[in-house]
Amino acid sequence: MINILVLTHGNFAKEILKSAELIVGEQSNVQAICLNEGADIDEYRENVAKTIGELGAGDGVLILTDLYGGTPSNSVTLSMNSEHTKDANFECLAGFSFPMLLEALTARGQMGLQDLKEHCIEIGNSGIKDLRHEINLMVNSSNN
Repeated sequence: MINILVLTHGNFAKEILKSAELIVGEQSNVQAICLNEGADIDEYRENVAKTIGELGAGDGVLILTDLYGGTPSNSVTLSMNSEHTKDANFECLAGFSFPMLLEALTARGQMGLQDLKEHCIEIGNSGIKDLRHEINLMVNSSNN
């Protein structure tokens, strides 16, 4: 099974995981690392690298970060050359959404890391909907 690591600013990582567990149930092999105000950035980066190294063994780890170019995603980038991650199998998606996280949690036992990453990208791209447009489509299709 693929491990999941969620990295965000503030407590978003912990809270979105709690929300996901309301829907899909309690999860194992999932970790959240939050970057809170006043945190030592070097310690945060070291923690990220160590965690990637630990979770990246076996089937690997899919890392989801909140924002491309922010400290959480930059920490993953810097970890790519870390002693901790040299043997780790990992992929990272920046700018994740709740639907992506739900799919990652539910599909991680049925596909490999690369396929899971691609699947989550598809879910992320298709997950944004114009609600008024979707309702109009439903109403128009039921009238036909």
